[in-house]
Amino acid sequence: MDYFKTRPPVTAVVIEDLIARLESMKTRTIDGVVLSNLVRVCYECALKKNQLIKLSVKDVAKGGVVGNIMQIDGSGVSVSQHAKQVIQDHINYLKKNGYRMYPTYPLFPEKDKKRYKPKNLDNHLKKAQSVEIESSSVQSAKPLKEDNEFADTPIGLEQIRQAGVCRYYDNLNKKVLSLEECIEKTRIFARIKKSDRRHVKDLLAGQIQPTGKKTSTFSKYLEEIEMVEFELTITESSIKRRTYPEIRRAIEKDPKLNDEEKQALESEIDFRIKEA
Repeated sequence: MDYFKTRPPVTAVVIEDLIARLESMKTRTIDGVVLSNLVRVCYECALKKNQLIKLSVKDVAKGGVVGNIMQIDGSGVSVSQHAKQVIQDHINYLKKNGYRMYPTYPLFPEKDKKRYKPKNLDNHLKKAQSVEIESSSVQSAKPLKEDNEFADTPIGLEQIRQAGVCRYYDNLNKKVLSLEECIEKTRIFARIKKSDRRHVKDLLAGQIQPTGKKTSTFSKYLEEIEMVEFELTITESSIKRRTYPEIRRAIEKDPKLNDEEKQALESEIDFRIKEA
């Protein structure tokens, strides 16, 4: 096996739907185009909320022209050609609407030209997902539950960032790179420390919870079972995960699981052993 199926917290279809929804939104306090561009850059560049808020014009462009390097937390980060065009279109939109492109001005300003505050940004994204927009091209921003397990709550930037990391990994796999190469390049893209390489794998497997909610005991076991097959292709002495028999014994002794959950997990183990 040289490929691991990613589990993004939100689908690409839902993200594109949200972006289209934001573009159509215009209120007294919200410029939907600026907000949609912010979401797009979050997805394309895997930026965290505080990084997006802290971005200034000088961090991405000089003289109104976007360069190949973006400054994130004081470090230069390579920008793909597609992401570069997204940012350039955003800057052109700001200039067209009279925004002064001073170097220290925020790249994604609120409508009053000030830098976004985290709470305001969260509230604006929530509002965009709660109002109905009369447009045949814009569907409801809340996805169906079978498409996205977070359907009952508004989509957040961390979910979008993680989905962007998963998409980057999937695109690397299409280039017929080895699993090790895909993981390492994804780590660099997501700006994760080399010592936290395990974080990359957990993120791709959907084990990092964007909403901050704790996973259920059943979900944790299911994710651990899924990761066993993934780890079989990784040769790192620092990685010590339980084997299928060890997980089965833990499931049998765990008082937090009911009989139905135990049976389902054991059946999953049996299926994976048979497939292997």
